[in-house]
Amino acid sequence: MSLERQLEESRSECVRLQRQLLAVESCSNPAEPTTNQPPSGIDCEGRLLSKDSVIVAGHMRQLNAVIGNLRDEKLHLTTQLRKHQLRIAHLEHHVDQLNKQVDTDGFLLSLWEICKKLNPLMPTVTIWVQL
Repeated sequence: MSLERQLEESRSECVRLQRQLLAVESCSNPAEPTTNQPPSGIDCEGRLLSKDSVIVAGHMRQLNAVIGNLRDEKLHLTTQLRKHQLRIAHLEHHVDQLNKQVDTDGFLLSLWEICKKLNPLMPTVTIWVQL
């Protein structure tokens, strides 16, 4: 009877030590970021955590995931903003060019109207201006 009990205690001790080893290896191996978290209930030093600590650790993992998602979203939105800013600058440039052309055309039309008033017998001539 005591031999069976010793065997059961040895098995439970073996499982506990394997978990501790896994926790220490996962905390010290930065090459695998997906397994960098120790199993629930064990910290990086291999100590068993209390129920409250496990809950807090779970919340911290969840918050870190939310922070990562927010950073990704910020990067995406910043990229979109820059793209739209460049498009706006491009369109403003074209609007300025069109305004200059309209101003020039308006000036030429005014000039033509003045010339017609000064000399009503002036032959009708079409003026083509290329900017």
